[in-house]
Amino acid sequence: MDLLRLRFEPEDQWHGKVTADVSAKGFAGRGSGWFATAELRNFVAAMSAFPLDAENLPSITGGFGATQEALEQVHVAIAFAPHDVRGSIRATVRLATEVWNADTADLASSVLVRFLVTYADLDKFGAAISGLLDGEIAEATLQSWNA
Repeated sequence: MDLLRLRFEPEDQWHGKVTADVSAKGFAGRGSGWFATAELRNFVAAMSAFPLDAENLPSITGGFGATQEALEQVHVAIAFAPHDVRGSIRATVRLATEVWNADTADLASSVLVRFLVTYADLDKFGAAISGLLDGEIAEATLQSWNA
């Protein structure tokens, strides 16, 4: 089983910290990043498209940097894209630890995993993220039993 679990700690009504745990095919990791709640809601909206819109594939990226478009460090990156003609969706999750100074950069850890999900899996995950942002549930989980 492949698993992605998200938790959300709001800072205010506009921003919050997402902590992600992933495990897939023997690899596992944890990362956290700050996101605008509007960005997370746009991520959910993009996940609900059927088929996924090639011009607006669902993805979020959080980390350190001057702007969201020019992050120096990426701590949480989650993306979904079509995988095959059967309609499988490829989940790509990249998580990394924060590096606060050059002396510890060589001690940083990261994980990159990919696994397959279905449109039904994405639909459930999107609904769970909405519930997470609304404070209705404690975590959003994406599980896949696909090989």
